[in-house]
Amino acid sequence: QETKAIIKLAFPIAVINIFIRAIDLTDAVMVGRVSTDDLAMVSLSLSIWEPLFLFCLGCLYAITPIITQYIGKGQRNRTGMIIQHAMLVAVL
Repeated sequence: QETKAIIKLAFPIAVINIFIRAIDLTDAVMVGRVSTDDLAMVSLSLSIWEPLFLFCLGCLYAITPIITQYIGKGQRNRTGMIIQHAMLVAVL
């Protein structure tokens, strides 16, 4: 029963990861046709950019349960501040 719940939660994350890898593969195939130097540059930039992007995405995913917790407690006035901070993280 717990396994089913974990799979239900993990499935969307797994699908997103598959799509991210598909985009990376598409980038590599397209750039690889140009030159090997360009392919090396794209691969290097992805190894720097992707962890940073995923860290920020993880921070933004944490916003939803925080907001719903405040709404559940009846503290809707605090959600505006959290959304503003989330927008700031998203922009940066």
